[in-house]
Amino acid sequence: MESKSKAKGILKKAGSYLQENEDHLGIKWDEKVIDEHDKTRGMAMKIDEPKTPYEIKSDDEEEEDKDDETPEAIEIKQHLSEADANARLNAQLNEKTLELLSQKLEGGDKLKDDDDDMTEEERQRKAEFKKKMKSHYKGEANAALLLKKKYS
Repeated sequence: MESKSKAKGILKKAGSYLQENEDHLGIKWDEKVIDEHDKTRGMAMKIDEPKTPYEIKSDDEEEEDKDDETPEAIEIKQHLSEADANARLNAQLNEKTLELLSQKLEGGDKLKDDDDDMTEEERQRKAEFKKKMKSHYKGEANAALLLKKKYS
């Protein structure tokens, strides 16, 4: 009978991959050729390139540039200055608003309330609410002070 031949596998052997890639593990330089090339050419490469032109402007030239501004540039500068002025005014208005609100919360500046139209029960509820609100905010302030003292 025929002898059974061993079936050949389709997978590569474990060591075959390493043997194939040993030659490609790194770059190998031919030092002799490089040395000969450097001797004929020279080690330093000379670059024939003009220097970058740069002129330092004098004060007179800067003033001339300011006079030559386009109408669009002038308009943009005006808008920017107006925006700066508006930002300053908004900041002042916000400060005044915060001052008024803080005075109102402290009770220093009492604005006219609509107490005339309220019944006695509504006035009592409103007064209780104000007391609770003040105690709440005082509690927050006290807690903040305690935390400051603790971490200071």
